[in-house]
Amino acid sequence: MIFTRQKKFIVTLFYLGIFLCHFNNLHAQYSPVTKPSPLTICLAKEEMRLHKAKIVGPITTLNKELLSKMSSVQQLFLKKNYLESVCNTKSGGLSPSLKFLNILLTRGVKIFYSTTEDINYKGFQQNFLEDLERHGAKLLFDFLAGLQASTAIADCLNEEIPILGQISERYKVLEVDIGPKQLLKPEEVPEIFKKLKNLDSIYESCEKKRAEYEAKLLEASKR
Repeated sequence: MIFTRQKKFIVTLFYLGIFLCHFNNLHAQYSPVTKPSPLTICLAKEEMRLHKAKIVGPITTLNKELLSKMSSVQQLFLKKNYLESVCNTKSGGLSPSLKFLNILLTRGVKIFYSTTEDINYKGFQQNFLEDLERHGAKLLFDFLAGLQASTAIADCLNEEIPILGQISERYKVLEVDIGPKQLLKPEEVPEIFKKLKNLDSIYESCEKKRAEYEAKLLEASKR
């Protein structure tokens, strides 16, 4: 009786070992395990910087979203010249996540290259890139909506960056029909990101407008 139980246990372990070996082979074939890409590391460092500085809001949300997306694919790299442009924090201006989004929207997925030789995984990477390119404009719209919500007065961001008002109206009316990618004209992208480099001055201007508006309300209440 004891011998029979031991024999069954050994047979079970044997087949379990075969299954695990087969599973590991499949995982290695379709999900190659490599080191994180330099872009992923760059976005992770930005995540740490935002966390340490206790910065919350649309920029944190955007960075988390891009970090999550880029962490889900392996052996896919940003070309060297684009990587240097995105991750160069000494130049100031936009954050790495906004720089990356800017390049993605203006250059498309040709900014990437793959090192895998596996045909099946290449297909996965291609689907990933098509999805990333499709959702790039929505990521920008979501970021701008969060930015608008964080300003001191309603519609202030549209006043400071006039082109956003036009895009917002287009987005509200046509998003369901044609999707966010088609709503954003290529020539509009550089103008938007050029303005976003001066976010501090935009916030100051919005705060000033809020103070002026409250002063007018106070003056009107005294009459």
